[in-house]
Amino acid sequence: MKKFKSTIPNGGLKFFNKFLESELGSEIWNSIEALIAHTTALTEGIVLTGGTVAGVSPAATITESLVILNGKVLRLPATGALTYPFYIAEATTAEINEDYESGASQPTIDNEYAEVLIAPPGSGQYITISAAGEYKSGLSADSVIDQNLGGNIKRVVVEIGDWNMDTSGYVTVTVPQLATPADYKKIVGLYCIIRNDTDTARFPLDTYLTGAAAGAIDTIDTTSGSIGLSRITAGRFDNTSFDSIAYNRGWLLIDYIE
Repeated sequence: MKKFKSTIPNGGLKFFNKFLESELGSEIWNSIEALIAHTTALTEGIVLTGGTVAGVSPAATITESLVILNGKVLRLPATGALTYPFYIAEATTAEINEDYESGASQPTIDNEYAEVLIAPPGSGQYITISAAGEYKSGLSADSVIDQNLGGNIKRVVVEIGDWNMDTSGYVTVTVPQLATPADYKKIVGLYCIIRNDTDTARFPLDTYLTGAAAGAIDTIDTTSGSIGLSRITAGRFDNTSFDSIAYNRGWLLIDYIE
């Protein structure tokens, strides 16, 4: 975002409407940043709009986005030729010069924006993108300031990946955002959705038929660092409608404490 800047506050600059617009814009952005100042307490930044991630390494892409990082609303330009994981971070502020009446070219506008990095920055907030389709959108969806659980609640969606439910009654899923097995103790909420091989129907894993659940979130393993999912024998999922491989079987919605 561009903010008005003048190194000669007492004059010397040719006056154009665009400078007045920039000055008024700075006032608006300063007000917005005051409203979102509390987000600096979050470990990661927030994607407000855009940010659709697609493709595979080394040709992954992300669309143009608005993000919150370090208490600022920043624009991220569309970027391609990316390799997972990559990181959205605040870029070094670029100064835009204007010609002054004296003939000198002086910094007049600060252009603050976000960029994609191949490694986490050494300081400040950033956003980690680990895979295509990773869910990151909006303050309420991605992160909530919490006053009772001792930290901020984060929400992520993780793909289950391959699971031939016809022949295998159990699968484990890891969560990229939880770096160590001990981090799995931070999980405070889980929900699982399953899809059939043709993706024409989706079901909660614990769908009930004839009084019994068809499956369950079995274990949160804080020793190995994984989430175990199971289905019962002869249940809804124990058939050839759920046996495709090289196919994402569904998703886990996970709430955890930072």
